[in-house]
Amino acid sequence: MTRSGRRATGLLAGLSVVLVLAVLLGLDTGATGLGLRALWSGHTGADAQAAWLVIMQIRAPRMAMATLTGAALGLSGAIMQGLFRNPLADPALIGVSPGAALAAACVIVLQGTWAGLGVLGIWGV
Repeated sequence: MTRSGRRATGLLAGLSVVLVLAVLLGLDTGATGLGLRALWSGHTGADAQAAWLVIMQIRAPRMAMATLTGAALGLSGAIMQGLFRNPLADPALIGVSPGAALAAACVIVLQGTWAGLGVLGIWGV
């Protein structure tokens, strides 16, 4: 393996460890004092059940969505940069950002008077 291949492998392994640590930290921290420690310490009863519910019903789906969203954004950026062979390519290059801004301005100005936009309300922005 070449030197650059070993460097890329080491970088990928390091970033994978950082991702796992970030997910574990996201599962452990929150508004309640319940976290992964409550599950690992062997508590039984209400504390363990409450911690399990908080982690599995609130924090785990949120962390999964955040991880998948970050992966999708990174992948879309890499695809765009590869497609245009430009390391500085961004969504404004093909008009995605101005188009989104125009749609948001239309929803704000017309306040949902178009057919179907009244249902969305502010969520349409």
